[in-house]
Amino acid sequence: MRVIIKMLFMKRVIILSILSLMFLVSCEVEQDYIFKESATTRIRKYIDTCNAVITTPEYGWKMLYEPNIERLGGYNVLMNFSDEGTVRIKTDYWDDETESTYSFNESQGPVLSFDSYSALHYLSDPRINPIGLGKEGEFEFVIKEVYADSMIFMGKK
Repeated sequence: MRVIIKMLFMKRVIILSILSLMFLVSCEVEQDYIFKESATTRIRKYIDTCNAVITTPEYGWKMLYEPNIERLGGYNVLMNFSDEGTVRIKTDYWDDETESTYSFNESQGPVLSFDSYSALHYLSDPRINPIGLGKEGEFEFVIKEVYADSMIFMGKK
C-alpha cells in the first residue's frame, strides 16, 4: 500500500511539474531588431550610394595608390567612372590610358572590383618581377569610408 501511494504521489509531482513548466514557457518569441532593414538591404543601399558618388565627378578621381609603400612608394592614378560600368584609367607608371569594367559586390563588406585587365592589374600581376609577387598591387578594394569628395579603400588581399 505504501509503495502504491508513493508511486501515485510521484506521478502527481511529475505531472504538476510538467504543467507548471508549460505555463512558464512562452510560445511567442520577441526579437528586438537593432536595424530596421536586413544586412543585405543595407549593404545594397550603401553600394548604390558608392556608385552614385563615384560616377558624379565630371573629370573623375585622383587616387594615391600605394601597393607596397616600403618598396615602391606610391603612384598617382586618374580614374573617370561612367554610369555604364566602365572606367578610364591613366597612371604615372603606365604610358597609355586603359579602360576597364568595374563592379561592386558584397564580400568583406562592399567591394569595388576592376573586372577587366588594366593598369591596376599590372601591379598585381605575379608574372612581373619579382616573380610570384609582382608589385603586390590590388584590383579589388574594400570600401571603408565614402564622402562626397573622397573615398577611402583598403586592398582586399
